[in-house]
Amino acid sequence: MDRPNKLLMVGQFRHYFIGLGLALNDEAHNYHLIFINQSFDDERNPIYQASLKLLEPFASVSCLPLRTSKFQQKNKNRKEAFKILRDTIKKLKPVEIATGNDRRLEFQYAMHYSRNVLKLGVKGAYLDNGTGSYISFQKLNMGKYLARKWIDVPIKKLVYGRWFTRMQRYGGSDWTDTCYLTHPEFAPARLMKKRCVEVEVGFYKTNRAQCLIRSIVTSLGWQEKKQLPGEKILLVLPRGTVIEEIYGSLESAELIIKNITRNYGGVYVKYHPADQDDILNLKGVAEILPSPVPIEILFSVMSFDKVIGDTSTAILSAKWMLPKAEVSFFDMSSEHTEVIRSLFSKMNILPLKINTSV
Repeated sequence: MDRPNKLLMVGQFRHYFIGLGLALNDEAHNYHLIFINQSFDDERNPIYQASLKLLEPFASVSCLPLRTSKFQQKNKNRKEAFKILRDTIKKLKPVEIATGNDRRLEFQYAMHYSRNVLKLGVKGAYLDNGTGSYISFQKLNMGKYLARKWIDVPIKKLVYGRWFTRMQRYGGSDWTDTCYLTHPEFAPARLMKKRCVEVEVGFYKTNRAQCLIRSIVTSLGWQEKKQLPGEKILLVLPRGTVIEEIYGSLESAELIIKNITRNYGGVYVKYHPADQDDILNLKGVAEILPSPVPIEILFSVMSFDKVIGDTSTAILSAKWMLPKAEVSFFDMSSEHTEVIRSLFSKMNILPLKINTSV
């Protein structure tokens, strides 16, 4: 008898990585991977291309029509995407549809079509989206939130139908029944109302998982090197524009970061994927890791004793994937830091004053 099917709708690498772990650890279901909200489907989208070549552990891999800013083409692409979803769901009759962003039209339409049209008993699932799963930055951009709630949502209901639910924080929509989380013990109340399942780091440590991950590493064109001896420190930096906002200038950030690295021999730096160059001139004082390689991939194949970063999802990933490492965040006087400080404290992610050594 064929195994029942699960459908994964992924828009970012983290969603893909969570889905990869679930598929590797579940022998009872077939997992089908659909990339959504993508700008490219060629060599400029290396994870999608790697998934097509590997296929395993997924039963199928596909990509919906690409994202575009042109209204007429966007409307055409969305209609085509909905048709593809209808055909896929009729064929697979999935028992679960999962996504890392339950606000997405593609996910909501797939759930509506499955439940309300085909009358399938399908469950909706949410894939851990990082910091947005555990806290809300809503107050920091209230104008955008209100515009979505009172303008965007009514328009979408009018255009697409009443199945489009009102804007919710990640994982909180009425379509989701299960939440696959890396830190379920810290789940907020809105997610605790649902079934919370832990995505264990052990899913990625088996021989099969390591072989697949190293195949992805090869497809990204990154050659692993033997790690530096002694204590190994990783600095995970935000994108250059954010660095300038936080530190005042790249020059100030360079001095601060070099001061932090002074007392350590085995220092690695991971820039944001948007920054392809060594913007802080750290070559010579640190080993520069390739910025396009996702942080979860690095944590899968490398080990670190300390990880230091800003208030990003990368720090949550370090706490999840490197449980023995000391994880710290730059303790800045900023609204973002204040929002996340309480969560980090509960997780034992330590504050690091930027004018002191590690």
